[in-house]
Amino acid sequence: MITTHQIIVVPKIQKPNVSYSKTTQTEIGNDFREKFDVEFGNKEDEDSDDDSWKSPTSWPIIDDKNETKTEIVPELSENEKEQILKSDEFLSFFSQASRVLLRELAEIENDTTINYSLDHPSLQKFSEPIFFNRVFFNPKFPGFAVSTLDFSSIHPELLVVAYTGLSKTSPGLMQVWNTKFKTTFPEVTLTTTTPISVIKFLPDRPNIIVGGLQNGQLCVWDIQSHLKSPIQKSTISTKSHTYPIVMERFVRGI
Repeated sequence: MITTHQIIVVPKIQKPNVSYSKTTQTEIGNDFREKFDVEFGNKEDEDSDDDSWKSPTSWPIIDDKNETKTEIVPELSENEKEQILKSDEFLSFFSQASRVLLRELAEIENDTTINYSLDHPSLQKFSEPIFFNRVFFNPKFPGFAVSTLDFSSIHPELLVVAYTGLSKTSPGLMQVWNTKFKTTFPEVTLTTTTPISVIKFLPDRPNIIVGGLQNGQLCVWDIQSHLKSPIQKSTISTKSHTYPIVMERFVRGI
């Protein structure tokens, strides 16, 4: 039996022989090629066994001319030191800082960094019951009687007290006490040459105290200042008011 077979010849597809160069499609000039070889080195340098560039001792030394130099502060003379210690800015800072440190020694729970010379963020009034807190007494001024007192409307814990000596020629004395902190010393001590008959905190300025004297004078103190004496006072003459001032009231809009 004879069987026939169909033979199919499949032609062999030849792969195109395409060669590529290592250059990019963009022509590179000789100048760029030389610069590239200088900066990065050619392949022969990369394949070489010279590892001297890896050693830190072979690295170039860079002189940093922009190194920060410490400025030498000249020492102050004794005269300059004395002027700084007597300046208003230093005395005001030292007075405030000393009060904060003394509060820290006597108080733990409350905020001792509060500055009473600044305005209070809220002027709202709160109704609280009155109870016995403590006794304020300064042993440095024995024999003085309390003549008048007033609470601050902005800082209710501040109490200013005026004292009168046993003699009519005794100087006027005023102290600001703090009912919030458990301190045994006043916040501020203010003085005047004449006994004080009445005192008031200025409603809009918590650091200003206005007082009336026995000789008819009006005086203004600033607890923010380092001065103990009044920063302003009325004049005394035969035509001015010479009777003791026993009451004060602030009038707005005049």
